[in-house]
Amino acid sequence: MKWAARLRKICQAISLTVFLSSFSCCFAEVILEGLPESLEKQVLSDLSIAQTHEAALSPTALEAEHQHAKAEILSTLQSLGYYGASVTEAQLSVFNDRTDDMSNFECGSLTPGDWLAVYRVSLGKPVLVKSVYIHLIGAGKDHPVLQTILSQSPFKPGDVLVHKTYENYKQKLLSRALQFGYLDAVIVHSEIAINREKREAEITLIVDTREPYYLGQITFIDPPYPTDFLNRFILLKPGEPYTTAKLLQLHQAFGESNLFKKIEVIPLLDRRIDHEVPINVRLESKLQNSYHASLGYGTDTGPRGRLGWERRRQNFPGHRILAETQISEVLRQVGVQYFIPGQHPNTDQLVLGTQWAKEIILPDQYSRRYDLRVQDIRKRKQFEFITGIEFSGEDFRDVPDEPEKRSHLLLPSMSVIWNHANREQEKNSERQYG
Repeated sequence: MKWAARLRKICQAISLTVFLSSFSCCFAEVILEGLPESLEKQVLSDLSIAQTHEAALSPTALEAEHQHAKAEILSTLQSLGYYGASVTEAQLSVFNDRTDDMSNFECGSLTPGDWLAVYRVSLGKPVLVKSVYIHLIGAGKDHPVLQTILSQSPFKPGDVLVHKTYENYKQKLLSRALQFGYLDAVIVHSEIAINREKREAEITLIVDTREPYYLGQITFIDPPYPTDFLNRFILLKPGEPYTTAKLLQLHQAFGESNLFKKIEVIPLLDRRIDHEVPINVRLESKLQNSYHASLGYGTDTGPRGRLGWERRRQNFPGHRILAETQISEVLRQVGVQYFIPGQHPNTDQLVLGTQWAKEIILPDQYSRRYDLRVQDIRKRKQFEFITGIEFSGEDFRDVPDEPEKRSHLLLPSMSVIWNHANREQEKNSERQYG
């Protein structure tokens, strides 16, 4: 039985050693030789053993990463066009001091006991692009934006073959076709034929756009307002070409109205039939009543405060009331505005407003103003056209001890505002979505 007890102790000792070694964590400093700085950074970013600083490994796991490093280095270099590269030396060792065989390297902040991985690379010459054939077929082959992308191929004969550039371009061409309604677009042929001996590559890419899709029926899900009112926001019609830009346009139309807290425009791609895509719109209205308040101080006004209330009328869709008051040592002001949506509620509205204000210049100098106004506001792309008429009255005393004076004015007005930011946004949308 003694031998059995001894055997148990030996097994326990072995288990304890394995257990402790599993918690002996370390990381390796990685040195790559033979690569220019630009390639070195890309190889290190893809090299698993170079990431051990973020998650320290046991010596066993570190050794396993070292065994995989050579294949990872060659794979990354091949993706960058260097098919003739080779790793001539790979070494993983514990760093001792600056006088050992590693003294010729920049070892950074290594201290004795840290791990050092060294890989010497023979880069060789890169594979160059010999020819490029990129072609569109299908109904969208002559689409101007797709043709522009076609003419902007990132490859030309003599360039170094970079696989990531090719994959990004391929994805860009396909995604743009999808954005312009060619939802069945597919890559029918994609090939990079490499002649390693001649270090040449022939690129072939053929994309079939197939047939375009069109907008189907637009349906409101649990609408917060009557459907006939919501339909006034929609300038699109079923049967128009389906594009991502038109979905964005529909979303913006509801967003510009200031009526909705949440807007979802959902193309039902899995229910498309007869080359039409039905659209669901889900809207969540803002609270019927909202309030805002602010406090401040100004050298010309002293302490000041502002209080506002906005009410959205449910019985009259799109109608809303905005009331605000402002109080300070020198100014008392109250204003009310009533907004009536036009035929296109996101861009057109009629505004009825009134305001009363008293400004105290000195104890015996003041001005009381009151006005009534009507404004018709219409937005067309980046322009905003405002026409209106205003009746304004003022009671004032500008000279102490003199009688109060009074004036009345009736002022028609017309103005055009150019919103440069909106135009830039439209241009960016056109470039991105068409």
